[in-house]
Amino acid sequence: MTESDEMHQKMSKILRKVESIDNSTTWLIRLNSQPLREELLKFFKKKKSTAKVFLAIDGVKNVNEIASTINMIPNNVSREITILLNMELIEPVIEGRNTVYKKNKIDKILGLSKELSKLPITINEEVNKEDINTENKDGSEGDINFIQDTSDNKE
Repeated sequence: MTESDEMHQKMSKILRKVESIDNSTTWLIRLNSQPLREELLKFFKKKKSTAKVFLAIDGVKNVNEIASTINMIPNNVSREITILLNMELIEPVIEGRNTVYKKNKIDKILGLSKELSKLPITINEEVNKEDINTENKDGSEGDINFIQDTSDNKE
């Protein structure tokens, strides 16, 4: 077996393992979807500016474009994006010198954007319905990542 064939086999094995982990994580999230959704919606109801930024993320816009879309200062949008990145609800996509952001698969599994779009958002102005995205504009669902516990209650 050539070194190239061996490398290809190793890569195939890694990809199968990643797919298996992804499927298992999806199953676990679905199994715990109700409490996860409730906890995240509770967080977003308290942090409306974070919710507003989350809803504007579409896999196409960078920080300045998001800020312009939702009438926020870019520095404030960056701060909210950092929160969403730390919660692992979104991920950066680097395109040359530009970084855009997209939602992870967890948004689609839990229906966060759909639920959030039903809530009134009253920071400066409401987000326009066309700016509310339930998935990335490129059609991707993103990867699943684990959510950090952001609650103050540690049991």
